[in-house]
Amino acid sequence: MASELEPALRFLEELERHHEPTLAAIRSHPFVTSVAEGNAPLKDLRSFAIAEYWYMRGGVKHFALSIANSPDLETQRFFHERLSGELEYLSRFRPFMEAVGLTDSEVSRQPPPSKAMNAVNYLFRLSVEGGPAEKAVAWYLVGRVFSDTCSAMRDGLAEHYGLSGEAVKYFDIPHVRSERFVNAVARLVTIYGLDQGRKDELEQVAAHILAYEKDFYDSMV
Repeated sequence: MASELEPALRFLEELERHHEPTLAAIRSHPFVTSVAEGNAPLKDLRSFAIAEYWYMRGGVKHFALSIANSPDLETQRFFHERLSGELEYLSRFRPFMEAVGLTDSEVSRQPPPSKAMNAVNYLFRLSVEGGPAEKAVAWYLVGRVFSDTCSAMRDGLAEHYGLSGEAVKYFDIPHVRSERFVNAVARLVTIYGLDQGRKDELEQVAAHILAYEKDFYDSMV
């Protein structure tokens, strides 16, 4: 199995290296830095909470559509796990919302900045028009860079804003670095990407999703 996945694993590494400038811009984004250093005002944290809530709501629907459009059980299982994870993150997000003074009803009544939804709207498009490899690559890149920004923000929220461990629990996203997750993505890339000669399409997906993901952070400042 490992040898079969090796070309896809190398391809994923190449994607991250190729798009490192955008990934670095997201990791060191002024909004992320302001939270990490304790300089973000409460209103910015609330804006983030609202945008992230709607992003996750969109993610739930994206994964549900991806399950329905999956061509085989293995792919269905992959997106079902992503859907279960997204629903869990929504429940783990509630203590953070409450810590910044927001309730479920308040968040659900407030629309996010339109630019903050560019990434998840693109994921919606992939839900219907993209294949398993395109969707897996998009979520792989989004998940890993979001894990990095969350780690920086989590430490800042705990140190500078006095948020409890429960309130920042949402910001711990270790599974995107796990061998199991990476291999599952590589498996879909192998079957539905590289074996079908679709490197160019996957590269385009990577460029688009990361540009749109940066838009999310840009909308916070």
